[in-house]
This record gives sequence, C-alpha cells and structure tokens, in this order.
Amino acid sequence: MTNDFEKTGNDIINAGKLIVIAMFMIFLVYKVAEIIIGQLPATVATVVIGLTSVYMYTTNTKVRKSVNDWLNQSSEE
Repeated sequence: MTNDFEKTGNDIINAGKLIVIAMFMIFLVYKVAEIIIGQLPATVATVVIGLTSVYMYTTNTKVRKSVNDWLNQSSEE
C-alpha cells in the first residue's frame, strides 16, 4: 500500500512540474509572438501551440515516453 501512495505522490509531483514548465513556455511564446506580430495574433498562436502540444502528448506515445522519462530523470537527481 505504501508503494501505491509513493507512486501517486511522485505522479502528482511530476504532473505539477510539467504544468509549471508548460505555463512558463507558453508565456515565453506569447511574449515573443506579441512583440513580433501583435497581441491578437499572438493570443491565437499561443492557443494553437498549446492545444497542439496537449494533443501530441496525449496521442503520441513517443512524445509521452520522452516527457515522462525526462520528468523521472529530473526527480531522481
């Protein structure tokens, strides 16, 4: 039972890391796009990039495995 709680805790921590990193990257993409092409196109571009990233993570097992391996590697250090 302890291993289940430990695994769930690690999964929650990894999901939190992924969310924080994704938010930071989306913010950077938005700011760069806003400077280059303006506010409204930057908003649309950021939404499209965010939805595409979520779609790739959920449907592409290679992308999901790569992200999960990276998260597990950073949590082991």
